[in-house]
Amino acid sequence: EGSVQKIGENLRIVYRIFRREGNVQIAGGKLDGAYQDIFILQDRLVGEIAKNLAYEFKLQNFRPAPLKLTGDITAYDYYLRGQEYLGKPTSHENTDEAIQRFNAALLHDPRFALANTGLCNAYWKKYELTSSASWLSDAERYCLLALEQDEQSAITYKAIGAIYRDTNRYQKAIEVLEKGMLVDKYAVTTAVVLASVYDLTGDKKKAEELYIETINLAPKNWKAYEGYGYFLTRNGRYDEAINNYNKVLEFAAGHIFSLNNIGINYFYKNEFKKAALAFEQAAQIEPTSSIFANTGGMYYSSGEYQKAVDMFEKAIRLEPENYQWMVCIADAYKFIPAKKQLADEYFKRAIRLANEEININPNIARSYQYLARARAYFGEVSKANEMMAVADTLDPESTEALYAHLRIAVTESNDEKIRKYAKSLLETEYSVKLLLADPDFSVLKETRFNDLMAQQK
Repeated sequence: EGSVQKIGENLRIVYRIFRREGNVQIAGGKLDGAYQDIFILQDRLVGEIAKNLAYEFKLQNFRPAPLKLTGDITAYDYYLRGQEYLGKPTSHENTDEAIQRFNAALLHDPRFALANTGLCNAYWKKYELTSSASWLSDAERYCLLALEQDEQSAITYKAIGAIYRDTNRYQKAIEVLEKGMLVDKYAVTTAVVLASVYDLTGDKKKAEELYIETINLAPKNWKAYEGYGYFLTRNGRYDEAINNYNKVLEFAAGHIFSLNNIGINYFYKNEFKKAALAFEQAAQIEPTSSIFANTGGMYYSSGEYQKAVDMFEKAIRLEPENYQWMVCIADAYKFIPAKKQLADEYFKRAIRLANEEININPNIARSYQYLARARAYFGEVSKANEMMAVADTLDPESTEALYAHLRIAVTESNDEKIRKYAKSLLETEYSVKLLLADPDFSVLKETRFNDLMAQQK
């Protein structure tokens, strides 16, 4: 722990280091210097702490590699403000404020690598909030620029690794993330992203081992629990996932992604009332489009199509160019009498927007998957299968991929494919109850599929 005090044009930094066991102080000190020499003081502080830790753990005296900062105090101040907003619960407002601060820092020092990394992370968060490929393209550009300026930045390797993961470039993701772990083996967020890539490539054992190792190394870091919770959800371990997300809320109260993901897990468990409560709590903190869309999906599965439409409309008001929500609301409209024309209109808009997304970034499988679903609705099965063939080169085994394939198989009335993809979906986070609750899969309730459903219960 420590403090920084400004006295006129001078600074005083006071620090103390405690042993976790017994909370015993093992070292401490103070550093004085001029405000204009803040970076020299920072370097001295790092050196003193490293020396004391080496003594405590009986290590050869070491000194961490210095971060490449900036000689411009104003740029550094804007960077710190950007990091402050980036560290707050993810929201459009906080992310936009972070972007503004990082851009201000770069106006003062265009070669400030950490500010470029900050922009990369902020744009990546915008992608998480909107699922729009344009944000990923911006994020990648700033990350690569930051690595040109500082190839020893662990946080930059984490950021670019997450981008490669989200654009299905898994081998590149593993390469840069493992390099980031070599730079800083205690980097929690890097480890979490790397574990998620191991999971996506099918190495679930290696992924879970890394998640657990990371939690043991940093038991009070909520990001480790959040990552592990996502892994557990993907692998159908809903109760364990909910416990992990509740752990996140202990350390980060009001974390909307965790509340949203708790709702998703209850949805997968067919506990719709508990899911609705979690979604409602998240929406009260910040009404994001994904929360409204998830709530709409819950109503859709329970056959309340008008309520589903109402939720999807709220999502679209927040993200009017989101082709995923267009497909979802179109799905709901097609089950409402006399609303088929609206379903047609939304599916056509989804086709246009998905194609625009593909033109911006052709490496996102989701664009092809939703485009295929829209094509299938209009009976264009061959075009839908063409889109899925491209999607499968990027992401052949995710829940989204299997779901899209099953939708097309139902449209084709191809029993062999229906069995194949229904069985595969039931090996993911989908349960028999959830699959049968989906109105697009009502064919699975027919007697000829009884054996398949019985095998999976």
